[in-house]
Amino acid sequence: DSATSIGNAAFYGCDFLTSVSIPDSVTSIGNAAFYDCDFLTLTVARDSYAAAYAASYGIEVRYT
Repeated sequence: DSATSIGNAAFYGCDFLTSVSIPDSVTSIGNAAFYDCDFLTLTVARDSYAAAYAASYGIEVRYT
């Protein structure tokens, strides 16, 4: 819960990554952080930075 950012290409190409939970404390997600993660669902709080990020990149979300 203390993370504030996810770096550039942090999970780039993680083909088998299916779920990541991102806390409200994250206010920065780098370029291509989840690029080519075809089966990914992000668990995020509604109206959070991560929710907006997911929407802008077409990433499936589950709300907490």
